[in-house]
Amino acid sequence: MNLISLGGSGASRSIFHILKRSKKLNLVGFLDNRIQKGETIEGYKCLGEFSDSSSYKELGYKFVTGIGSEKTFLDKKVKLLSYNLQKNDFIKLISSRSIIETNLKSIKAGSLIFDYVFLGYKVRIGFLSLINTGTYVGHEAKIEDYCIVGPNCTICGNVIIQSHVYIGAGSTIKDHVEICSNVLIGCGAVVTKNILKPGIYAGVPAKLIKDF
Repeated sequence: MNLISLGGSGASRSIFHILKRSKKLNLVGFLDNRIQKGETIEGYKCLGEFSDSSSYKELGYKFVTGIGSEKTFLDKKVKLLSYNLQKNDFIKLISSRSIIETNLKSIKAGSLIFDYVFLGYKVRIGFLSLINTGTYVGHEAKIEDYCIVGPNCTICGNVIIQSHVYIGAGSTIKDHVEICSNVLIGCGAVVTKNILKPGIYAGVPAKLIKDF
């Protein structure tokens, strides 16, 4: 299967390394608005800007993407829709170096599972969500669409994380906690109770520090 990566920096580099180990998936190159066309990163060439994705879609290519940061994660859905890309245009990418106990059907299209991740029994991962390196997700946890979980996080069992949530590196989410949509959790935070209001949370225990 021939693939195009949306993005050539940041998390995209982890995508490149995973795909280099794959025998079934062929990454042709990447699209990025900030990188000059023709420039090569990790052996892959920039083929143009994000808006060029529609042309590759017409040619039958599928896509992977790690775009999104603590500053842009809330806009991810709108950006991808502006490129006329739908759920069936993306594949899920799971590192062979991760431990996956859940049914693969519970991991939706476009999701990225990086190296050394643990996904427990009956974990569910939504559309275009990213689980970064070294993160543990306990049994029956649910992470909905357009979420980004930073490296080395611990998400305990029976946690529910709604859509458009960014969890900073090294954070811990206590078991049976629910986090509403449109929330940013600062690096190293410990979430011990439900978060029901959108905003930025940080600290131990995590507290609201800014509304969105």
